[in-house]
Amino acid sequence: MLRGKGLWAYRDWELDRAIRFAPQMGATHLLYKAGHGPEYLPGMPGAVAKITEAGLVPLAWTALYLDDPQAEAEVVVRAFQDGFQGLVFDTEVAQCRNRFEEAARLGEHLRAARVNPARLYNCSYPNISHHRDLPYDRMNAFCKGGLMPMSYGTFYARGSPVPPEQQAERVIDELTYSHYEYWCNRWGYSPPLYPVLAPYHDAAGKERMSPEEFQVWLDRLAAHRPTFFSVFTAAVINDDLLPLIYTSPLGQPAAAPSPKAQVEVVTPDGSALNVRPTPSVEYRPIARVALRAVLQALEPKLKVIAKAGQEGEWIHIRTPEGIDGYVAAWYVRFKEQEAPATKLHVIAFSPQTGVVPVRPGPVAFLPPIARVADRVVLEVLEPPEVARAKLTTDNQWLRVRTDRGLRGFVSSGDVRPHQTLAPVSLRVIVDPAEGVQTDLRPSPSDAHPAIGTLDAGSLLEGLGKADDVTAKIGREGEWIRVRSGDGAQGYVAAWHVRLIEPPGTKITGVVVFRPDRRQSDIYPYPYPRVFSRVASVRDGTLLETLEPEEQVRAKAGRQRCWLRVRVPEGKEGYIHALYAHIREERLSPPPLPSQARPKPTIPVEVIGPESALVPIRRAPDGGELTVATVAPSAVLQALEPKDFVLDQVGHRGKWLRVRTPDSVEGYIHAESLRLLELPPADSVSHVAVRSIRGLNVRGTPGTSDPPIWRVPDGTVLDVREDTGGVKEKLGKDRWIQVGTPSLHDGFVNALYVQAKQFEDDRKPVEDASLPRGECAWTYGIHASDSDEADFRFLFEGTNKTGWVLFTRSLGANREICIDHDYTAWSEHGYGVIVRLNHGYGDVGTLPVRSKYGDFAHCCGSYAANSKGCHIYIIGNEQNNVREHPPGSPIHPEAYAEAFNLTRAHIKEAQPEAIVVPGAVDPYFGLAWSPGGPRYSPLDYFTTMLNHIDDLDGICLHTYTHWMDVALITARTLFADQFLQPGTPKEHYYDFLSYRTFAEAIPERWRDRPIYITEANHWLALERPPRNERESKLAGWVNKDKGWVRAAYAEIDRWNQTPHAQQIHCLLLYRWSHDDWAIENKRNIHKDFRKAVAHDYRWRA
Repeated sequence: MLRGKGLWAYRDWELDRAIRFAPQMGATHLLYKAGHGPEYLPGMPGAVAKITEAGLVPLAWTALYLDDPQAEAEVVVRAFQDGFQGLVFDTEVAQCRNRFEEAARLGEHLRAARVNPARLYNCSYPNISHHRDLPYDRMNAFCKGGLMPMSYGTFYARGSPVPPEQQAERVIDELTYSHYEYWCNRWGYSPPLYPVLAPYHDAAGKERMSPEEFQVWLDRLAAHRPTFFSVFTAAVINDDLLPLIYTSPLGQPAAAPSPKAQVEVVTPDGSALNVRPTPSVEYRPIARVALRAVLQALEPKLKVIAKAGQEGEWIHIRTPEGIDGYVAAWYVRFKEQEAPATKLHVIAFSPQTGVVPVRPGPVAFLPPIARVADRVVLEVLEPPEVARAKLTTDNQWLRVRTDRGLRGFVSSGDVRPHQTLAPVSLRVIVDPAEGVQTDLRPSPSDAHPAIGTLDAGSLLEGLGKADDVTAKIGREGEWIRVRSGDGAQGYVAAWHVRLIEPPGTKITGVVVFRPDRRQSDIYPYPYPRVFSRVASVRDGTLLETLEPEEQVRAKAGRQRCWLRVRVPEGKEGYIHALYAHIREERLSPPPLPSQARPKPTIPVEVIGPESALVPIRRAPDGGELTVATVAPSAVLQALEPKDFVLDQVGHRGKWLRVRTPDSVEGYIHAESLRLLELPPADSVSHVAVRSIRGLNVRGTPGTSDPPIWRVPDGTVLDVREDTGGVKEKLGKDRWIQVGTPSLHDGFVNALYVQAKQFEDDRKPVEDASLPRGECAWTYGIHASDSDEADFRFLFEGTNKTGWVLFTRSLGANREICIDHDYTAWSEHGYGVIVRLNHGYGDVGTLPVRSKYGDFAHCCGSYAANSKGCHIYIIGNEQNNVREHPPGSPIHPEAYAEAFNLTRAHIKEAQPEAIVVPGAVDPYFGLAWSPGGPRYSPLDYFTTMLNHIDDLDGICLHTYTHWMDVALITARTLFADQFLQPGTPKEHYYDFLSYRTFAEAIPERWRDRPIYITEANHWLALERPPRNERESKLAGWVNKDKGWVRAAYAEIDRWNQTPHAQQIHCLLLYRWSHDDWAIENKRNIHKDFRKAVAHDYRWRA
């Protein structure tokens, strides 16, 4: 870790000035420019000598271009050779943008050159979120020294109306430290942070800060207590700033954490364990931790050992989320240090050359230290999670140990994950005719390109019913669904494979047998034309086999195959499998099966990026040992009750107990799973989209016409043709006529859909079963921010209740904390929703970005101190500029950043809280400013959701433009060409817009409740406006025309649709205090009471 202060310089004369300034400003390090792209600048040895003689630590810096990663790596090597003690990459020029692969290659060259990554630093813009086209993540991989954000005064021009205090606050607090903390959470690690200050306001360094102004920046930085900061550059620092820098304090390096004891949650009934603020049950829990969760003990190890498991004792702990508290010691056990994780193995894969080179370093230009044969198993000498990530990326290098004990590096493209296929009921072996290639196809035909090639002798697992697979084997024109040894799934021609019968014997070795009685040669690799033999064995010699038994059975006696063996003298090598005959002994008969029938299991499918392996853990805890890994599309058996499985699948933070095809049992993250659609029934009424990229809906069956709509992965579609003929089409290049939830009718390709496995048997929820503050009925009214608003008389005599929404303005001052008591509503059966805003109108529904943390803190305090509510909506219609704070537009990414912070604060205060993103304005699609950004409402919505880490519900708004009951179900469209009617960008203009947004919700959040918190007609008219005056007549028409009844009937129609995500409420906007107030509109009350007469409840 760096400690001290640094001064930058990059010209000969500036070096002398920097050395003169250094003692006056308390500098300990001098950062001098040594490179420019691939060019290493002259005179560096002399510069290093000058800096060292002055008693300063020499650090080099280079302007990074990434045009030639190898040449730029050589600049780094030369800098260290000349005596520099570290090197900073200046990663800001336009040429670096989007050069992610080049940055990765730079790292490879540096690792190959044995450059110490702890002495490399990355210097770039502090506002990381605004510069995601720069390779921060790739640079972090090898710049382990840390980040040097350019916290420059140039963010504000001289004469800016923003006061210096606010300038420094935004650049240092928000752009530097807040962005850093946010991205550390996203990255999962925290590189050291060493800010760089620049005391000027223009790129040329001529508009310089006064001592008074620069002192503000130094004070702002000092509040964060950095252990090191630097100033750019000596050429533009005035003498009167030097004493200020000299006296600016530094923080102390964090003490190395002492090893702490750990405890594991072992509640006897498997329930979650309460974490309390004190060692007693006097106060309510502040958090809950799951069974098998591992907690950090904040007490001495011996004390923890003595208390664990003892009735009446309490242990001070910290949860994985960082919450400190106390847990009952009798529900935890002391956790011993974990055994090392299971080692990862890969297999060499080089079908063209037959050998894979092993090199001394992670670069291709170094000569190999060994060559291993195709299919040889290698041990990986890197953390399994790091290695698995590399296996999914080209141009990476893995450190491995060969079968002969040599250590070196292999290219990720030359290896594959090693997965042995454990014995199951059905195995097939690739056995095509001589010279015929066998392909793995994505569908049961050769109409689509192959996804892989299968070598003769490859072992495959047959998927599907054993009888069906057996019946197809060897038959021309039939196809079998299979899984290969590396986890790939697809279809193979049935006439290219043969069945492997389960053996009743065990292989003890192979015997050499040649009809000509000649000796058989053993080679170091299976390429006799390339390598000399290592041994010769006589006919009849017994050899030990060094491959899995199924591989031996598949290869023995076959042409074009080689077996790895060990000869009696101990030498190892390969023999031609044609001359190897199996010797085996009979196995004991298996025990008779138990009469007890096995419990039925539910099949689930692993989802995730292609080729990314998903771990299965020994217990439901990410820190537990990995007992197996499975690839995407692998089919597992869930070992939990059906209702529990349906409730958990796809949920973040949940775990499921499963069994792999290899009979390994363990726990897997439920968010990595989805229900496997079983072979469909004869009649298929609904299909689900199974395409990560979404699926086009076309107007005619074929691809000749452009798409008319597009639905995301997981969308359930209603079959609009003879349901009896759909089963035959599934999995084939055929077309099915469907209807989407957003009421678009068309055709989809049957290759990308599956029949729904389970019927939708959800029932209307019973109100008595719900927690206080929630309601079974969908009726409700937006009550504004008035505590006096009370419309409960509308429910009198109905034996029903409904929902109410209150809005609150919290500001962003941590010193001002407000709260409210909603128990008068929640204790009487009403659902309570509270919308938390920074302010209203141009004050901003969110504050300026530098205040997001303060706003989040205020929201957390509100949740902690308020009563009778646990559902919170954060902000309102954030896509509409009328809700933006001055000078700080709320882009969807920025809103997601604020929401993530706020949800975390609320969840910490109230773990059971339901925290929901604010609804977007469904009809605002104008440019935010002349020439500024323009988002369609749906694009803003989906972009926002894609950047949100997690949420507990979805909030929507929907309206009609005037009072016309027909508009509730009318498919009216915007005429604006920006929304492109008749294309996947088209947008409903009236009430049905809610369907479009509900359909766009990502599959992982389709189980979350939807709250529609604003619904009304905009204009106090019963027809379209005829002039500008009429277009401004806002409000309700006070007539009982059935508009309210039609709205609730439409929402119930959605809720009753099979597999629909449930809408928990529709709130009329609004009771009081604006143009749409219905407090005194008695005819609207009548319409509402007639709607309440129906039993409109959401289902569960």
